[in-house]
Amino acid sequence: PQLIGFTHLMSLSLDASFMFRNPLLPWCINLINQAPLTVLAIRNTGLSRGVWSEILSLIQSPSIENLLLDGDFSVYSLALFLSRHQQIRILDVGRTRLSWSAPDIPQFSLPHLVSLTGTLMACTGILISHNSPPPALKEIDIDFQSIPRKVIAAHINALMTSIQFCMIRKLVLRFPTRHSLEATVESIKSDGGEGIGIRQAG
Repeated sequence: PQLIGFTHLMSLSLDASFMFRNPLLPWCINLINQAPLTVLAIRNTGLSRGVWSEILSLIQSPSIENLLLDGDFSVYSLALFLSRHQQIRILDVGRTRLSWSAPDIPQFSLPHLVSLTGTLMACTGILISHNSPPPALKEIDIDFQSIPRKVIAAHINALMTSIQFCMIRKLVLRFPTRHSLEATVESIKSDGGEGIGIRQAG
């Protein structure tokens, strides 16, 4: 049904799980799909992976430019969602720990992506699954919290390979003090870039 009163709604933030359960789920999805949203944030919902999969499959809002998703969604659900929303300029996947090692992950293209934020595993996977290096990508903000030390080096190498042809201007690495990443940061600095930030996660 057509929703009255939201024809000019451009920004929507949803933080409550009951918004995505019946009987409010259809209303909520209609609101997202019918409003001319450019900013959408869904986080801290406590939803299961199955519910996330249903939600992401139902959202059809191609005008979204700024997207924040923070929850237990699968890599397949996210990849399919991104393939339908190619106008995204700012993408934040929160602290989601996605495993991109599974085969047959759908590829997608975000030609307007300027800023990417998330965990090391999520950011690496998003860039690897991208059809080609995002041509507009300028900023990356990576959280190393809860990442096993044994996989950090491999993911950093994959990340650096995936952005080697991008014009990165700002790189922020957030990590616990027990992880020593100074050598990696120094090697990144030697390749240029206008701003590199190092912050303790927390």
